[in-house]
Amino acid sequence: MKVNRILSITLLFTALASYSFGQHGNDTIPCLVTNSVAESFFVNNSFWLNCQNSAGICFSGVREFSKVELKAGYEQGDYHNVFQPQSNQFYGFLSKGIKTLGKLHFMGAFDYNRDQSKGIAWSQMMDAERSSPLVIADSIGGDWTKDRYNLSLKMGSEPLWGWLHLGLGTHYAVGHGGRDNDPRPKSLTNSFALIPSVFVELSGNHKVGASYSVRSYKQDIDIANRSGVGSSTIFKIFGLSLLENPMVKSTVEYRIEGFNQSADLLYTLKLNGWNTFARVGYGLVTEESIFTPYKAMVDNQTGEVSHIPVKEVKFAETQLELTYGLELSTSYNPQRVQVSYSQNDAEAYKYSNQQVEYNRVSRQIGILYSAFIGSANQAKAFALHLGSRYAWQNTQQAFYAEKQVNTLNVNLRAEKAFLLFRRQSTVSATAEWNGRIKSSLDINPESEFIKPETEITTPVVWNTFYFEESSWASASLAWNIYLRSKSTVRPYFGVNVSGLKVINSEAFANEYRVFTAFSFGFQL
Repeated sequence: MKVNRILSITLLFTALASYSFGQHGNDTIPCLVTNSVAESFFVNNSFWLNCQNSAGICFSGVREFSKVELKAGYEQGDYHNVFQPQSNQFYGFLSKGIKTLGKLHFMGAFDYNRDQSKGIAWSQMMDAERSSPLVIADSIGGDWTKDRYNLSLKMGSEPLWGWLHLGLGTHYAVGHGGRDNDPRPKSLTNSFALIPSVFVELSGNHKVGASYSVRSYKQDIDIANRSGVGSSTIFKIFGLSLLENPMVKSTVEYRIEGFNQSADLLYTLKLNGWNTFARVGYGLVTEESIFTPYKAMVDNQTGEVSHIPVKEVKFAETQLELTYGLELSTSYNPQRVQVSYSQNDAEAYKYSNQQVEYNRVSRQIGILYSAFIGSANQAKAFALHLGSRYAWQNTQQAFYAEKQVNTLNVNLRAEKAFLLFRRQSTVSATAEWNGRIKSSLDINPESEFIKPETEITTPVVWNTFYFEESSWASASLAWNIYLRSKSTVRPYFGVNVSGLKVINSEAFANEYRVFTAFSFGFQL
């Protein structure tokens, strides 16, 4: 019932965001979106449509765009993390739109996905690959069914009184999943974010903006043996080691609660067709894990059993992001260059001994160049995206181990629109290489206080390290064809095929991962 209500509200908001009517505001950078090549450049890779500040929607120049899509696909391969499936079959629904009503700009999206995942070995959670190092798991593994719902809505205004843009963004996500073999976990996640924002036009072509985001997160995990009598061994993975000795229980209840807040400052200058922007973002992520024992306090008068939650771990991470970009806005060949830097510092506090036992430091720098040739005739347009990223991460587990992984990533994507049998078609080809620069995992020698290894050292810690430090190359090819239509609603059919091959790894040498997806939708 709860899911049905969420779905009904989601579809209502999506319909409001996608319905085409109303007056159009003045385009600062006029651009149409008529096919997937234009969508990739002007929508999916737009700084203004994807940044936290909703008041900047009007600076993107996109005033009218909407699509609905059904999708399905399959992926498999031995190259995957221990928290990921051996194979996964999925299907879903996507709707998104950008509309202008008078002096207001709206951007909305709804996304539903069902994953039928086989062979997840070390996770009893919907969201094991969070920023936090805590994962609830067992060594048995099994097949999962997961449903995810995501709803987002952004609203921004044209300048009020000639100088003030206001914006508001919101995001709501729900996920639930489980598996059918003992110990049978059921996991439910939900998160909600609210993001007010503002842009102020100063003298000349100078603008400054600010936004503030608050986000709550919760995940409930219920584990039980339901097919027979007995108990199962449950592990609490805590970074590179275990939080405590494994539990042998027939029923376990666990809750994870998180709260995120972040602030962004933006500056932009437009001069002679060039638009430059600079962004500084700072965020704080906190998360507490709460364990509810199966047996707790018993009321002597009523006989009722009450559960007393016990806090076990507190996780905190500070996030700093710097972005500088330069855009050339022309009617024929718009281009952009974007340079970014991020640093995240995380630590996890253990309540039982009241000390920090986990530290992680991450640094990343990247550059992306994009060009779109032929915006005056998008039926034959060409787009190019070239990017590179260097990432460095150091993880320390107090008294136990230290891990470092440095990688370099280079990617290239070329997209072309053309006519095939007098029908609009697009093709996209991507090549990507990810290489290890430096990596190490050092586990301290055995002492009277430290065991040489735990139950997860080989299957989880070492395998995760080998996965992260592997060098690989991938390629993908996507093709869309737009069917004939006498109305403004154009149906299309798409195919996407990609493959990844490991080229250098201690444990995944010559392993692979393949992905195939099909889509059918309508673009307005």
